Amino acid sequence: MTRLIDDLRDLHRLKRPRVVQKWLQLAWKAYDTQLWPILKDPDLMTVSINGVATYYFETSKRERWNLANTEHFPDLTPPRPYLWFEYRIPQRIHSEIGDTDLRNEPFAKGRAGALVLRCRPEDVAGSDIPFEATWILMIDTFFDYGIKPGEIEGPHGAWALAIDSQGQILDVPSCQSFTGNNREAQRVAQASVGWLHPPLLALSWLPREIPEEMKEINL
Repeated sequence: MTRLIDDLRDLHRLKRPRVVQKWLQLAWKAYDTQLWPILKDPDLMTVSINGVATYYFETSKRERWNLANTEHFPDLTPPRPYLWFEYRIPQRIHSEIGDTDLRNEPFAKGRAGALVLRCRPEDVAGSDIPFEATWILMIDTFFDYGIKPGEIEGPHGAWALAIDSQGQILDVPSCQSFTGNNREAQRVAQASVGWLHPPLLALSWLPREIPEEMKEINL
């Protein structure tokens, strides 16, 4: 199977997710246009995290994950300004109340991707940024649901995480979405934070320094 980032580049376009409201599609398209140069950059490091995703969804005994817990996510400081994480949709989700088998679901062959940008607080437009913040992580998600060939949806709207000098999260993540006042779209966007956990878990396991010539890592 080819990498999701390569398939995305071959499409030369992004598909507007269903949570993006039609009256906001011009704003979404403008944002999409800003991301394309980063996504197409051949120096963008790709981190394939199928092993991490399997551990997170299928084999870990941990039921609840807390981004503020250093035992769960030791250090969220990205080693590069831009990082791309991708993984296959899990085949099952382990839970203490019973596992969920996804092998027969339409999206069983789907894939998820996350673009992580490391930004200085002074370079981010926004309010209520914690004064202790060393970095702001902007994270955009992309999904190939494995149902219709050649369709990859995203970006869905950027999640913002404030990080201190030790790589610990400050406050709670916020989402700059294009859901408008649609309550159902807002609910779906908020629930999607769980798909960020495998990339963030992988990020917390990465070495803080990566040789410049290294362009791909598998975890």
